[in-house]
Amino acid sequence: MIWDYVINSQPENSQLIISTTEIGDRQCTGKVIRLKEERGLLTDVEYNMISEELEEYGQLLLEVLKKNDNDGKIVQRH
Repeated sequence: MIWDYVINSQPENSQLIISTTEIGDRQCTGKVIRLKEERGLLTDVEYNMISEELEEYGQLLLEVLKKNDNDGKIVQRH
């Protein structure tokens, strides 16, 4: 039922990215990429080549989230 809602309620001209292990017999419009192996989009060598850059982006994201939290824009749930 959740899948039906997500797929059928997608706003027009929007992008929907779903990561799942199974979608059943439901049909989606658009491009579907099926990964058959772990890290299917990058080889091990490719991933290792950019892993430092990804780490930098992760740190930048954390800094923005911390700043927003200090500005009261993010509510923490405990």
